[in-house]
Amino acid sequence: LVESAVLAVAGGAAGIGLPVLIMRGVRGMQPGTSPTSISVVPDARVLLFALGVSILTAVLFGLGPALSAGRAAVVTALKDEGGAVISGRGQMRVRKGLVVAQVALSMLLVAGGALFARSLQNLHSFDPGFRIDGLAEFAVQPSLNGYSQPRIQELLARLQREAAGLPGVRSASMATIPVMDDTSWQWTVGVDGYQSKEGEDMNPEMNQIGPRFFETLDVPVIAGREFDERDRAESAPVAIVNETFQRYF
Repeated sequence: LVESAVLAVAGGAAGIGLPVLIMRGVRGMQPGTSPTSISVVPDARVLLFALGVSILTAVLFGLGPALSAGRAAVVTALKDEGGAVISGRGQMRVRKGLVVAQVALSMLLVAGGALFARSLQNLHSFDPGFRIDGLAEFAVQPSLNGYSQPRIQELLARLQREAAGLPGVRSASMATIPVMDDTSWQWTVGVDGYQSKEGEDMNPEMNQIGPRFFETLDVPVIAGREFDERDRAESAPVAIVNETFQRYF
């Protein structure tokens, strides 16, 4: 029982220590601009689960053989060695079965971990269509502090000016939906000269962005111009569409 407890605790400690050591490597493979990055820091639930599994493992695999050894008729086994060997075949089959199950589960976990690491590596090398080197983002929600809409517009414009003026900053912009976010926003549109079909989806995904947005992400504007300070609520309504939108309509 003591031997099983030592092995179980050592295995549990290694299972907790290894994630802490490889945490930086896993973080390095995640897309750096995603606000929904995967948490790889073991929390209290993970620690309690590892401790519980270690204790349960020590009790099950240590107490079982101990009880079996306590019930053994040692004198009879010594007198009848052949009978002892025959009676032990069942236990050997159980032990071999446990080894096979352990190896199978370990291979399953290794394969799953390898596929997970490969997926993170693919995400790291994935080209999102914009420049991510040196890109930083943060979020503010002035409405939670009771800001009115005009005051929100004034604050966002001031934040953009001050961020663009920081040393080393090439450009700064803003958007309602962050880049590489799992949120989508659709809006019903009507296009002059295009007759929609019955049941056709006229709700393309959209975003509200500020001036110099595409310049900040190093995304070329093929035709037309970016938004600038001339585009306000009282000015003529304008929009920027992608090539897929242009070809479709």
